[in-house]
Amino acid sequence: MKFKQFSKAIKKQFDKMTQQGKLYKTNTSKDEIWDTYLKSFSEGTNPIYRERTVHDCNCCKNFIRDVGNAVIINDDYSLTSIWDIKINDETYQAVADAMSQYVKDKEIARIYTHFQKKVGLEKNIQLLDDNSTITWDHFHCEIPSEYITQNGGEIISKAEAMVKVFKRGILEITPNTINDVIDLVENDNLYRGQEHLSNLKSFKRLQDKYRKCNSENFFWKHYKEQGSTIRNSVIGTLLVDLSEGKQLEIAVKSFEDKVSGSNYKRPKALVTPAMKQNALKKIKELGLEDSLSRRHAKPEDVSINDVIFADRGTAKVMKGELESLLDVKTKSNTKGNTEITIEDFIKDVVPNATKIEALVENKHSGNFVNILAPIHENAPSILQWDSNFTWSYNGNFADSTMKERVKDAGGKVDGVLRFSIQWNEELEDRENDLDVHCKNTKGCHIYYNKKRGCDCGKLDVDIRRPGSKVAVENITWQSIPKDDEYKFYVNNFSGVNKKGFRAEIELNGDVYEFDYDKPVTSNVTVGIVEIKNGKMTLDAKLPVGSSSKEIYNLNTNEYHKVSMMMLSPNHWNDQEIGNKHYMFILDGAKNPDTTRGYYNEFLSKDLHNERKAFDFIADKMQVEPDDEQLCGLGFSSTLRAKLNVKVDGRPYTIKF
Repeated sequence: MKFKQFSKAIKKQFDKMTQQGKLYKTNTSKDEIWDTYLKSFSEGTNPIYRERTVHDCNCCKNFIRDVGNAVIINDDYSLTSIWDIKINDETYQAVADAMSQYVKDKEIARIYTHFQKKVGLEKNIQLLDDNSTITWDHFHCEIPSEYITQNGGEIISKAEAMVKVFKRGILEITPNTINDVIDLVENDNLYRGQEHLSNLKSFKRLQDKYRKCNSENFFWKHYKEQGSTIRNSVIGTLLVDLSEGKQLEIAVKSFEDKVSGSNYKRPKALVTPAMKQNALKKIKELGLEDSLSRRHAKPEDVSINDVIFADRGTAKVMKGELESLLDVKTKSNTKGNTEITIEDFIKDVVPNATKIEALVENKHSGNFVNILAPIHENAPSILQWDSNFTWSYNGNFADSTMKERVKDAGGKVDGVLRFSIQWNEELEDRENDLDVHCKNTKGCHIYYNKKRGCDCGKLDVDIRRPGSKVAVENITWQSIPKDDEYKFYVNNFSGVNKKGFRAEIELNGDVYEFDYDKPVTSNVTVGIVEIKNGKMTLDAKLPVGSSSKEIYNLNTNEYHKVSMMMLSPNHWNDQEIGNKHYMFILDGAKNPDTTRGYYNEFLSKDLHNERKAFDFIADKMQVEPDDEQLCGLGFSSTLRAKLNVKVDGRPYTIKF
């Protein structure tokens, strides 16, 4: 018999599993799993040695009790166990198959933990009475450090509680409720709802996944993901109330009382389902129902004449004259490493370009934009412009979340120099008071006790204790300060800070992001801005936020191919209606969430009296994600920004 081969295969499988996924334990008892193992040997393959069978070994018994029920959850939510092996021995293959079936027939009981590194023993040598020896092989493995703890009970209990909360949320909160609350938040119809939007959308994606798989293993695989424990949050009380049938106005008032107190005065009336039904009835009366249904635009929807640039592959499937594909491209005479305005870039560089690539940065999260087309191409237009195309930015704004929070708190973000911080994002440091400070070499000091100074700098947002909200503070200058060095730092005034903070320093439209993920116990210097002859430079004292993340299916801090460059649809066909946006459509960009198909400011003036009805319906008729989308980065002509690109390998910095 080849037990040594069997043992090696089990160890190899265990090591492979720890590299492929998170380990869990199924619900097997110690005695039952051991008895199952012994009984899985066919007659004659487990003979008696002295008083017990040869496989009735205490060392292997402890291994099987500790590791034998270890599993990982696959992407399709099936389980893989340590027994899922193939070996060239019928006896042990039958044992492995029986144990695999037994272990995977049980439900997952808990996450895997162990108290020591080694389990089992590779072999031992027995000395016989005649001084001869027998070598006995055993099951054995080494447990990765991430699973080793002396506090396993507490960790397991915490994970079980999170799974229970997650499962209750998925099963008890209705999909319609999630959609309705997201609608309320995105239309600024729920006080401080924006703080919860990311968790709401994450929970919605998780719930959609569960409805497709309907597997208990789903809850263990995803219980630590964003939004999974939303049921136990303050927004969760609103979701549960509405799912249980509580009236919208009563449920929302209860939520807003929790987060704001009784002095909060609602600025808008709530949009109820009945109001939306009345709005739909009105739109039907106008004969414009087909005009509202929208989808993600595709390259073949767009005319070559409506874009500034299209790469050769994309241009082939677009509408328009074939001759435009045959223009001879010559190399640009513009020097490399050039900072250039968007107008000059379009005029001098794009006409000679064959390949454009754009550097997607973390700060571009709010710049991602979708181009949307009508589902019914011949339906009457409801827009101010001739083309029946619209667009929608990620999060309905083209700026960073921190800047939006500063603006919501009454701070200014449009100056030439800004220092902002944000903390308490996980609502763990509710009594913690972080403060922003600025000092120059002449002794000028801006902080909570002196909010003006340093050449017109102003601290305009000062939060003392965040409580149950994400906190921000902000110092800004509307004009460039005098030549000097300005030191920006964060001080922990009071309370316990566990998670650190995020910070932004903005110089003339360039935003530098910082993540400080350690507890703040005293002063943390973020950076020093030197101003010389009116020119500002930053000496960063913390690492500038450059860790890559995925936005719209693209990795940040990488260059991505620009398939099209265009103006926003309100400026196609030589029209100039409203604000101009410059859009860089990126290969592979894909919005994973629903998006709004149109906004009231897009509507024809003839429909002004029906704006409320259209607004209601736009909230409801969200555009669903699609495998093929025209989306990328968009920049408003009214906001300062910069974009790094490469044109045929040559770098440029475009200024908007």
